[in-house]
Amino acid sequence: MTLPNLSSPQHYKLDIEPEGRLTLPQEIQQILNLQSGDRLILTLEDNGKLQLVSLKQQVKKLRGLLKY
Repeated sequence: MTLPNLSSPQHYKLDIEPEGRLTLPQEIQQILNLQSGDRLILTLEDNGKLQLVSLKQQVKKLRGLLKY
């Protein structure tokens, strides 16, 4: 997966629904080629930042590392 060349970080506002759900903006879903039902990994870093990674992209990355 190749991400578009972003000259600066892109910021998006997300709202937490009463059920605790978040909806990713459509633009992000398209850029990351996310489909309904895809699973994501959310990591809370020690500096308070959140990192969100597509599980299928992480698996592809790990498979590539294991080939060698």
